Amino acid sequence: MEKEIAYPAPNLADRLPGLVMPDYAGGSIVNLAASLALGMGGRAPEVAPLPALDPAHVAGFRNVILLVIDGLGQQFLAERATTSFLASKQHAVISSVFPSTTATAITSLATALSPQRHAITGWFMYLRDIDSVTAILPFRPRQNGEFPDQPQYEPAHHYRFSSMLGGLGRGKYVVNDARIVDSAYSLATSDDAVRVPYHDLSGMMHCIRSIVSKDEAEKYLYVYWPEFDATCHLSGAGSDAALRHFHEVDSAVRALAQSLAGSDTLLIVTADHGFVDTAPDRLLRLEDHPRLQDMLRLPLCGEPRAAYCYLQPGTGPAFVEYVQSHLAEVCACVSREELLAAGMFGGGEIVHRDLRDRVGDYVLLAKDNWVIKDRMDGEKAFSQVGVHGGVSAAEMFVPLVLVDCRIPASAG
Repeated sequence: MEKEIAYPAPNLADRLPGLVMPDYAGGSIVNLAASLALGMGGRAPEVAPLPALDPAHVAGFRNVILLVIDGLGQQFLAERATTSFLASKQHAVISSVFPSTTATAITSLATALSPQRHAITGWFMYLRDIDSVTAILPFRPRQNGEFPDQPQYEPAHHYRFSSMLGGLGRGKYVVNDARIVDSAYSLATSDDAVRVPYHDLSGMMHCIRSIVSKDEAEKYLYVYWPEFDATCHLSGAGSDAALRHFHEVDSAVRALAQSLAGSDTLLIVTADHGFVDTAPDRLLRLEDHPRLQDMLRLPLCGEPRAAYCYLQPGTGPAFVEYVQSHLAEVCACVSREELLAAGMFGGGEIVHRDLRDRVGDYVLLAKDNWVIKDRMDGEKAFSQVGVHGGVSAAEMFVPLVLVDCRIPASAG
């Protein structure tokens, strides 16, 4: 193994002003999942429950609904939606995980495990067993095409974690977009839950109401809404389009809460990450830095805001020197071992066997609203306005909304 570069500053914040660390000790979405697991009689989680949601409180409800609005960061709610229903019911602010991205965060919500334990480390991941850079949620190679129909390419071999749903002593439902409800990733995270597809926002709300009202049995519903994230990627979190879409969702959630009043239901709303908006002049194209590109043995993995770099043997010192000399305004260069030691992926001594392979030798953590991208043959040019995956407050903090539907939604 190549010797790691020694940095003079032991604190990552010294090299990355504004760094927000995930609060795995008790204030993150992982701890939220732990509260849910404990409160519904599941297996004892490996992290502490969230103080802001006592498992005993969860246990007191016949129906528990976790609605994940992909991309709804705390900053958006606090700055652009202060008079919304969701803002009025906000109970706490919690942190996402690292990297602050959907693949990593929703796996933590589904497993009550930190990324250190489930090893889903971003949208693009290097899977050593099949020597492939892979888009992990749709499970396809980064380059165009599909994997061969051979056993070693079965997604289940690479989703090496257990869903927390398997241990819950109540009815379990996963309400998800019809396009992804039966994907290999959804199967891995759903365990034996009933998977319920929807096609639009009203359909999603109809599914929730139908499940809650079908019988008197205890139930847990995991509900996922992806379109706010899609809107922010396309138009930006600061756009009129994002605000319009948010108000549609907010109105639908208000109506849902009102319709569930008296149903002995706890409605929890949170998100996987927030957003920052970038600009064309804040895009670092790796092809503009051929010397840096030549030091890589794989395409960039991870996220545009947290790029995992796999280096050619012996190039570590030159790689670090180049980033520090030419890209200091754009990003901080941090070694894999530094990130692990700092607890960015989680705490404790237990580390998933694949984690180090799935992070890379060094990670480029984008500053401000910079984005770091390479481009492979056949890929479209990067065109997102809203981005995430980094360590800024806008990306890392998400709201925790609690609605007690035993009482009218308009009350206290």
